[in-house]
Amino acid sequence: MAALATAKASGYNQWQQARSASDFSQFAPALQRLIHLRQEQARQLAEPRSCWETLAQPFEPDLSLQRLQEVFAPATGIAGTAGRNRRVSPFQNRQLGSAGDGAATALR
Repeated sequence: MAALATAKASGYNQWQQARSASDFSQFAPALQRLIHLRQEQARQLAEPRSCWETLAQPFEPDLSLQRLQEVFAPATGIAGTAGRNRRVSPFQNRQLGSAGDGAATALR
């Protein structure tokens, strides 16, 4: 995507110069580059991919959805364990226990 944006900006400048000089040959290399990049973009969009792969293509062209899942597979389930091993401090136990509601016992 960045290459296409750069080529468009550069091509526009070259087109302006070629137009004022009435010399299309000055613009031809920029036009060829733009055509090449658009063809590449069309090939990428035509490939059977997931939505994520298509949208991520300009930023991570070699990263497939399968590889992404492999990378993050070990992290599956970590979010659900965030508070499981948390201990209540003795101060919290005393505070909760003084309420007489049994909350300190439930937290232990």
